[in-house]
Amino acid sequence: MNSRSLQKTKVNYLDSLIILSSGPYSNVPAATLGLSDDEWLSLSHTIRLYHECTHFICRKLYPDIKDAVKDELIADAIGLIAAFKQFDIEKECLFLGIDQNGYTGGRLQNYVDSEFDPDSDEYKEQLNALSKDVYKTLLRIEQISLSSKDKTPFEMIACFMF
Repeated sequence: MNSRSLQKTKVNYLDSLIILSSGPYSNVPAATLGLSDDEWLSLSHTIRLYHECTHFICRKLYPDIKDAVKDELIADAIGLIAAFKQFDIEKECLFLGIDQNGYTGGRLQNYVDSEFDPDSDEYKEQLNALSKDVYKTLLRIEQISLSSKDKTPFEMIACFMF
């Protein structure tokens, strides 16, 4: 293959850059997880790295999927699996600020597209409803991850595309 044929396909010569922030993942303190600060920062880096790479992979392999919440849940799941060797629904709920009853305060609110005032009852109801749906999805992710322990974190992406 000569260089001209490589140049005909743009993806053959474009680089991508993923920039990671530092600090505790989802701004959750190490003590909340029973970890030392150094250990949690190291695990946070692993979660963040796999999380962001998962977004990149999903955009390349599944360009038609536009559900930001599902994309976020899958990216978090892959990050957790990479860092802790398994998906942990309790940690994920802590990161998102949800439980099985609704929203408890966390980053899930970043993925709510609402015309309602964030202080309104309508907004809170919408966020609680989304939280309950997300929790059900997390239960499904947990089941899938438990039945696929032989797969690497990135191999799990395809398993989560339900």
